[in-house]
Amino acid sequence: MSVQKWLKKAQGLVERAGQSVKQALTVARSKGKPTAPPTLAPGTGMGMAGAAGSPENQAALRKKMEKQLKDSAATGTQAHKLQQQMQSIQQLLQMISNISKQQHDTAKSIIGNMR
Repeated sequence: MSVQKWLKKAQGLVERAGQSVKQALTVARSKGKPTAPPTLAPGTGMGMAGAAGSPENQAALRKKMEKQLKDSAATGTQAHKLQQQMQSIQQLLQMISNISKQQHDTAKSIIGNMR
């Protein structure tokens, strides 16, 4: 495969990785949106702390915590995939660099032998 084909392949990988980064950032930003402050529980005179004692609210809080943990795990998986993509791009670019250097050294050696 020629160097130009390797460069085109590397460029495509870099573009895809850039899109993955943008998607990961969009997901992270959307999950970091501020939420409304806790409201007072009716009739208790207390905020969320007073309302958390009821079984219904405990179940709702537990579900919310489980959902946040799942979302966190999904974000971690996306970050791991992105890290793997970036590593493969880095390896590909290093290989292209090595091929280019080898071609340069070969040409330089041929020119030196002509003199």
